[in-house]
Amino acid sequence: MRAGHCIRSLHAEQNAILQAAMIGVALEGSMIYVTCQPCNTCAKMIINAGIVRVVYEGDYPDPFSIELFREAGTEVYTYDQGRLLEVVTDKAHVD
Repeated sequence: MRAGHCIRSLHAEQNAILQAAMIGVALEGSMIYVTCQPCNTCAKMIINAGIVRVVYEGDYPDPFSIELFREAGTEVYTYDQGRLLEVVTDKAHVD
């Protein structure tokens, strides 16, 4: 642990993308379901992998990742008590 972070691990999003690459599964046009809102590093990996929709349940304090998704045109949804709610990623609504 350094500065309260485990430096020997990956986030689930990173691991899923790497595992897909390792076995030759293309992610272009796919969607990913994750426990919490991706951090900005995971957001960049998700965007670069070609994933077009992200669904998460728990919040994570990283508004920059939402900005990255907005700029990339990635659809983002939260899962709340059995309902999918679109996260506002349109700059006109965020500002």
